[in-house]
Amino acid sequence: MGESLLHSRRAFGNIGSFVEAKFTTWMWAIESVRTHHVDKVIFEAEFSDLLGAVKRQRDWPALRYQGSKLRKSLGDLRGWSFRVIDSRTNRCAGAIAKSVVTQERWSQSYVAQGNPAWLKELFEADKQGL
Repeated sequence: MGESLLHSRRAFGNIGSFVEAKFTTWMWAIESVRTHHVDKVIFEAEFSDLLGAVKRQRDWPALRYQGSKLRKSLGDLRGWSFRVIDSRTNRCAGAIAKSVVTQERWSQSYVAQGNPAWLKELFEADKQGL
């Protein structure tokens, strides 16, 4: 219904490739959801390769390892699904992610409830479909 239940940010170091970055991010997101005792969740991302490797491992042989690790990590959740979205669909997540690498250099990791106060107007605009 447009309400943010949790939001988070994490800066990763020593990542060797884009695939490794996506995989590490997914593992952290799944662990964060489990830590907060959320067992039904819809994950959204702008890329489909790792999501495809979880759903249809045979179609993604190069990502078989990552897909199997992600699937195993998701096993504790009662209900989960993935959606591939366009970056314009969730401007709030993009703004949070960019806060790690932009002039603010907010590299402290966190998971928090509700909307971040510094993005209140953007969350309201997204909620209203603007």
